[in-house]
Amino acid sequence: MKLLLPLFLLLCSTAYTQKLTIKKEIDKMDDSEHYAASRSLKLISPTKKWLTVDPILAKNDSNKIECTGLYITYSGIGACNENDVMDILFIDGKKIKIKAYNEFHCNNSSAFFVDKANSLGETLTDISILNKPIKSIRFMNGKTFDNLTVNVPLKDQNYFMELQSALSKQ
Repeated sequence: MKLLLPLFLLLCSTAYTQKLTIKKEIDKMDDSEHYAASRSLKLISPTKKWLTVDPILAKNDSNKIECTGLYITYSGIGACNENDVMDILFIDGKKIKIKAYNEFHCNNSSAFFVDKANSLGETLTDISILNKPIKSIRFMNGKTFDNLTVNVPLKDQNYFMELQSALSKQ
């Protein structure tokens, strides 16, 4: 019995240190290729509001997989949304604010696409600007102004660094 607790703790700790990888999925109907991260960045508040961040991945003209944006799903931050904003505070104290590229809808999701030209203003111009440890994230529903600010758990603070590393190995 005494050996079960250390074994259980070891199993749990290895689950938290799982490195992010890129998975290739083939659509069975049309044989198209799709790419996804092996895990999402999941952020939950004590009030049971939550959001997940998933990278949007695609092959570029050079046949390399790149992150073309971030897809956010959420609960408890307003039902319908438009003009959403995400503030990211890094461990080093630097901050960025990015605006979503989505029109009015009611499906509890938002997309932040990479726009290298920044033609919309305050967009995510390059995914590499996220390549450092993150302290907290605030997501604000631009329709209702409901928001959620969550401190990123220590195990997930390097999420975007792991993403960059996984992409560089493709």
